[in-house]
Amino acid sequence: MKKCNKALSVLACITAAASLVSCNETVTSKNGTLLSYVDQSGVAVDFTTDDLLLNYFENDSSATSDLYGYAYDAFVKKYFSKEENKALLDDIKNEADIRIKQQENKAQENADSNKTQYKDEWNKILDSELSSYREGKRTTERLREKYELEEMKSEITDQFYEKFKDWKDISGDELQEKYNIFSGENGYLEKRLPYHVRHILVKVDAGSNTIYNGQISESDAEDLYNVVEALATGASFGTVAEDHSEDSATSYGNLGIMDKATSFVNEFKLGVYTYDTLFNNNAEVKASLATDEDPFNMLDTKAQFEALGVANIPFAAVQELYNLKSLTKNAENKEVNDGNMNYYPRNIIFNKYFNNHNFGFITLTDTKFDDAATLKTKGQTGTVGNTYYTDLDADGKWAVGSAYTGDTTGLSIDQAHKSGFKDITLKDGTVMSKVLCDENGNPILVVRAGTSDYQGVHFITIERSALEKTATYAYLDTDGNEVGTYTSTLNEYYAAESPVTLSGRLNSNFPHVEFSGKTVNKKSYINNVVSDYNSYTSRADTLKSTIKSFDPSYNYRVYLWLMETVNDSGEEATVTVTVSGGKETNVTEIINKYVYKEIAKNEKNFKIDNKTWKDYLTYLENQKQERKTKLIPETCALGFASGTGYEDGGICKYVSKA
Repeated sequence: MKKCNKALSVLACITAAASLVSCNETVTSKNGTLLSYVDQSGVAVDFTTDDLLLNYFENDSSATSDLYGYAYDAFVKKYFSKEENKALLDDIKNEADIRIKQQENKAQENADSNKTQYKDEWNKILDSELSSYREGKRTTERLREKYELEEMKSEITDQFYEKFKDWKDISGDELQEKYNIFSGENGYLEKRLPYHVRHILVKVDAGSNTIYNGQISESDAEDLYNVVEALATGASFGTVAEDHSEDSATSYGNLGIMDKATSFVNEFKLGVYTYDTLFNNNAEVKASLATDEDPFNMLDTKAQFEALGVANIPFAAVQELYNLKSLTKNAENKEVNDGNMNYYPRNIIFNKYFNNHNFGFITLTDTKFDDAATLKTKGQTGTVGNTYYTDLDADGKWAVGSAYTGDTTGLSIDQAHKSGFKDITLKDGTVMSKVLCDENGNPILVVRAGTSDYQGVHFITIERSALEKTATYAYLDTDGNEVGTYTSTLNEYYAAESPVTLSGRLNSNFPHVEFSGKTVNKKSYINNVVSDYNSYTSRADTLKSTIKSFDPSYNYRVYLWLMETVNDSGEEATVTVTVSGGKETNVTEIINKYVYKEIAKNEKNFKIDNKTWKDYLTYLENQKQERKTKLIPETCALGFASGTGYEDGGICKYVSKA
């Protein structure tokens, strides 16, 4: 507190000097008044110790930060001085003694090595470890006190976590509702909004910035088809991911938790948030949005993202991508259009349907593409020298079905064996027929995204949305038949527990339900992939670490909790500063204001910056404009071998500028 007293005296001197320079009359100090003077208007002004001290802390954030630090240390010491913590305090003191002994051994080793005196080496350690203390205060006892306090502060954060980590129902418990770092009002679930997502990555040769003229290999085309075909026939998403995903970090497609702080690429992360906010018809998701209309901070970009709509990838196009993957020459074994690879059928189809940074769905459709003659009658003539055609409607929107005539006499699909397609309803009530879904009925989002070795086409499914507070799951018997359902809350889904014990028995602390007298573990993030105790425990430990470290304001929350609980009387603790003469000043409100201000500053870590949304939107808008005039129509892919459309004057004929 000497720093505060010194600052107070300096402030008093400055104030007195100012009054004299202004030719104001300085008068004798009255009882309780540190300084009095009469201003130019003849009004008497009194400055008390409290006035100057409070003014000092109100206007000097570094001083208030120091004061908070002193108060935090004092509360921690008081907490461990309680009778119920005596044994723990003894352990802390023993740990501090061990650290002192380690430093003493180090000093002796240095003395022996440097041929110096032990005392000199010990003083070097004291100077280093106690550099913030005055030289006369750098003693062994001070070092022991420092180590004890460090151990106490480490222990108190662990205790806070243990007290407020529980995933179980906390309703009705005032302290838990306030401080629970998992599901409390400022907890991980509320602030970070974790999503459990799975994905399949098919890497492609095309650069991520080639938004209308990407070029892929034959094997790329085959890989895309193999993934879609497997999902279409009803194979589980996890199995397809294990067999085909080129992201080695996944386990059956699991990417871990994606929350608002996770550094996934915009197309992936913001695409998921856009789908949930604007298109997901899930009742729980809509209920969450009703209470928090803009949880992802989309702000004024929301309407624009809604206007972009959802891209549509017909399964017929996926089939054609496979059928035409090897075609690079026409029927006369000649390269067409001066060997321009953009006209290879696989590249035409890839660019139109997969090279899209706006998320889309794969739909089951029996139809045919517009033929060359039809396109020509529509007046899609392109620009001289580079004849390209759009796949978008007049507004540039990726409208469902915009690529088709509606004629169902063309490409035929064996729909009976495509059980992966299901009807889904969007948030606005629009029913999309036969959308590719995972085995749980979740629509699979498809997006072109990524940079470096992570770039390619991503197939994404939302295993559990952060906005889905309660979900219903089916209980299946050993034969895979549904015998009942149960509900699972979001906090149950992210319970950081192993579902089994080391001996292989069910963990009774894991979320579970009773069916016909049998205990069954609920589906969760941890047991989403069936594994063993070690894998479950590792997964749970990672989740615990994520939750424990999610908030940079962690210590400020510990401080507020200590204020409420450190006094045996149950009354909230206060902080007073004592200055010379024994005068006490209550500075609790100032410290609390500082603490809440620091917590508020960290709120930005729980939001997606508005610029991020605008930058992504700008990218999509630019892509849309480019694609409106520069995409080659898919009919040019179908007519490549026969030359239809490639004849002189044909709509697919590339006219060289040379």
